[in-house]
Amino acid sequence: MADSIQAKRVILFDFDGTLADTLAVTIKVANELAPAYGYKEIEKSAVSELRNKTIPGLIKELQVPPLKVPAIVKSVKEKVREYMPLVQAFPGVINMVNDLHRHGHELGILTSNSKDNVRMFLEAQSIVDKFSYLHSVTNIFGKSCSLRAFLKKYKLQASAVVYIGDEARDIEAARACGIEIIAVTWGYNSVTTLESAKPNMLINSTDELLSALLNTNSDG
Repeated sequence: MADSIQAKRVILFDFDGTLADTLAVTIKVANELAPAYGYKEIEKSAVSELRNKTIPGLIKELQVPPLKVPAIVKSVKEKVREYMPLVQAFPGVINMVNDLHRHGHELGILTSNSKDNVRMFLEAQSIVDKFSYLHSVTNIFGKSCSLRAFLKKYKLQASAVVYIGDEARDIEAARACGIEIIAVTWGYNSVTTLESAKPNMLINSTDELLSALLNTNSDG
């Protein structure tokens, strides 16, 4: 695994589990919807083990009917909106975002959450003006397609962007698009799962992430 990345113009963040601590809210909403969609509820004691699983693994473990996945994702996004005022940024995230913006870097978010939910969070944290890009993914299995669409929409080369995420699917999507990827360990997937997906860098704190981004962007 590389311990550095090339200088980037655009710093693109995942949202859930990377900037915003939404895990508890997501589990709460998923459990509320479980009876209607016929999948298993998530037991508190199982959360640590579930962090070792990718999305397909979660679907299998929770016995989610595959054909219902799109409807479930849509319902989760809508239901999560009710709880967004309770969602907090991870420690250090706000200072990190402000510091990156102050240093002149272009910041963006590419997320499986809805734009409305993300904007609500950014406004509550007083950092909505720090982000130049906000791109929402409609298909939880389609982040690579969404990354390509993001690059095309804003006429960016993959080499100009670094993506920061907390799941194996973030790593896989970025690698498929030729985008360098930094994985953070405080989100949805465990360190073991992230390491197996082979990100360019694996980061354990927002201070470490800020240092890495400022250093790698010092020339561009």
